[in-house]
Amino acid sequence: MSKIRTFNIAPSWTRVINANTVFTFAGFARQDQFNYYPSADPFADLIPDLQTATIGQDRRLTNLGLRTSLAMVKGKHNNQDRRYLAGYHFNEKDTFGIVDPTFNRCV
Repeated sequence: MSKIRTFNIAPSWTRVINANTVFTFAGFARQDQFNYYPSADPFADLIPDLQTATIGQDRRLTNLGLRTSLAMVKGKHNNQDRRYLAGYHFNEKDTFGIVDPTFNRCV
């Protein structure tokens, strides 16, 4: 069984400085999370001669950032200055289990 969760938020603020100039400030945060769950009974994942282990996964990708924009208009000329700052964080937690009861037997 697996599950995917996502959230995304991106608020912004705009200020009209004068008739020719507009300033915008925005931030954003997004996270994607993927979970894979093995069977509740680990021996249910045993498939002889094919699968002797089971794996659970928890992965998260987080993206955070800021954005600014200053736009100016003067006659027929348009000028815009934009700045962008972003960061990414990836986190992964895997679990591993042997499901073959004969895997570690003494010979």
